[in-house]
Amino acid sequence: MDFKDTNTKMAFVCVAVSLVGLLIMLASNSFGDTKQVRISSITKEMAGERAVICGTVRSISDNGKGTIFIKLADGNSTISAVFFQDVQERVSGVVKGAEICIEGNIQVYQGAPELIGRKLLDADMK
Repeated sequence: MDFKDTNTKMAFVCVAVSLVGLLIMLASNSFGDTKQVRISSITKEMAGERAVICGTVRSISDNGKGTIFIKLADGNSTISAVFFQDVQERVSGVVKGAEICIEGNIQVYQGAPELIGRKLLDADMK
């Protein structure tokens, strides 16, 4: 392949970067099972696990610094889901009372389990 032409070089780099990105996306989706978990069954020992948690939005707030907090309820149990700035646009449009599912990582913060949100899923996917 002749790389004397700048446009040819740029096209080759774009295709190569796109392919690498696709491979990374496929690999990240295939590692580890993400299981749906009821809020009432979440324990501190589950810290580090990926999970899907579904429930009703009790409250939603923004700290003004790019972090969004969603209090999710499933019956009498609740959990806080935190969406940091890099993924906050994924929760735009969520309102109090909505039925949603959130995929994320369970962690313990100030002694209680919480979910670090990665994706907002359709509640019909329960």
